[in-house]
Amino acid sequence: RYSAVRRAVSTWIGIFDEKSMERITEKLLRLMGQCLRDEDFCREQIASNDSIAISCGLWAKGFYDAEKGIEAVLELIRNGTKNQKMTASYFNRSLQYSPLKRKAAKEAIMSCPEDLELMACFLPCFMDDGYECLSELIGTGGWETFDELRRGKARKPGLLPVTRVFEDEAEARKVYGLFKDTLNRIPRKGLDLNPCIFLWYRVTMTPSDIALRMCVIAWMLQDEEYLDEAARLIPLLGQGSLYGSIRALAARVLLYRPTTAVRKKALFELLHNAEEATEKSAYILADDMELTVEDYLEIEKNLKYKKGRAGVLALLRKQKPEAVRGSMKRLLETDSEECRMGALDLALWVKKEHPETFAAVRDLL
Repeated sequence: RYSAVRRAVSTWIGIFDEKSMERITEKLLRLMGQCLRDEDFCREQIASNDSIAISCGLWAKGFYDAEKGIEAVLELIRNGTKNQKMTASYFNRSLQYSPLKRKAAKEAIMSCPEDLELMACFLPCFMDDGYECLSELIGTGGWETFDELRRGKARKPGLLPVTRVFEDEAEARKVYGLFKDTLNRIPRKGLDLNPCIFLWYRVTMTPSDIALRMCVIAWMLQDEEYLDEAARLIPLLGQGSLYGSIRALAARVLLYRPTTAVRKKALFELLHNAEEATEKSAYILADDMELTVEDYLEIEKNLKYKKGRAGVLALLRKQKPEAVRGSMKRLLETDSEECRMGALDLALWVKKEHPETFAAVRDLL
C-alpha cells in the first residue's frame, strides 16, 4: 500500500508528522531524490532556513559518507543561524556512530555555551554514556549494577582518562566550567522545548543531566576542589525521573573512602536519602570507612529522619561501649522524638548484646 511506503520514507529519514503526512512525504521524496543527484542543490538546501530542506540535505550528505554529513553539521554550528544549528542537532541525534555525533555535540556546546536551548538540543549526544562510565569504574554492568548497589561490597573505583572525551585536561576543565555556569542558569525544573524544530519533536534538559556530566569530568580530573563540588551535586542526580540508580552509582565512585570533610558530609547526608539504592550504597560506603569520633557525630544526626535508620544504628553500634553511651546521651538531649527513639534502640541493643555494660547506660533512660 502506498500509505505504508509513505511511512517507510518518513521513517527512513526520520521526519514524520501523521497530521500532514501527504504534504510532507511529497516534499521529502522530491528533496531527497534531488539532493542525492545534485550536489549543488544539496548545498543550497543545507544553506536554507527550512528545517525539512536542511534535514534532507544533511541526510543526503550522510547517505554516502557519515563523516561528510558531520562536516556539514560542523559548518552549520560554526556559521549557521540558530534554526540551522538546532535542525543540525536533529540530524546529529539520528546518527548511530557515537564518535561522530559526540564530536559535533562537543563543538556546539563549546562554541555556544550561552544558548541553553541549543545546548539542550545537542546535550543528548555529548557524554551520553555517563551511567556506563560510572558502572565501568566499579566493575559492574547491566542488572548486576542494580543489585550491587544494594548489597555488594564497597569497591575502589578505577580511573577515567580525560582523553576518553576531551583533547586534554585544559579542555575538560573548560567544559566543566561551562556546565557549572549552565547549572546556575537552568530553571530548577529544567528546560522543556516542546515542540522543538518540528511539531512532533521534543527536547528536555534537566539539572540532573548537567550534574551527571560534571561528576564524570570531576572524576576524570581527580582534582580535590572539583571532586568536593561534584559530591554536593549527587542529590540532584536522577531528579525528575521515575527511577534510576545513577545517584547511588555516582556516590559509589565519588564518595569511596572520602578524604575531605566536604565529601564525608555529602556521604553521611545520603544515609537518609529517599532513594533506596542511594541510601543502601551510603551505608555500604560508610561501613567500609575507618570512622572517627567526628564522623559518628555527623552520622547521629541522621536519626531525626525515618529513612535509613537501620543503617545508621548499625554504624553507631560499631563504637566502643563508652562512645555508644555518649551517642545515647546526645540523642536523648535533643527535641527530636526520632532521635530519642534511636537512643532507646541503642539501649536495647546494649542490653541484649553487652549486658555487662548495660548498667552504665541505664541511668540515662
